[in-house]
Amino acid sequence: MSHATAGKMKKMTLNIPESAHRTIKAQAALRGQTMRDFIVERALRQEFPVSKNVPNAETIAALEEVVDENTQSFSSVEELMAHLNK
Repeated sequence: MSHATAGKMKKMTLNIPESAHRTIKAQAALRGQTMRDFIVERALRQEFPVSKNVPNAETIAALEEVVDENTQSFSSVEELMAHLNK
């Protein structure tokens, strides 16, 4: 059983700036987590502060737009350069 679900549960409400909310939401989404799980995991690992270098919604949308099943990937810079130099 994880720390987050062990024992009696307590409720916590946070009032944070909108910009901090967006940052946490984006960081959690990038990791496929809920905001709650993201915060609890970091608190238990004492991993605060979280980096402020988070892509905004426009950047995330652009990245999602260009990545599809036909997107090529390369295991090294050398492999990429060989492909580009063909």
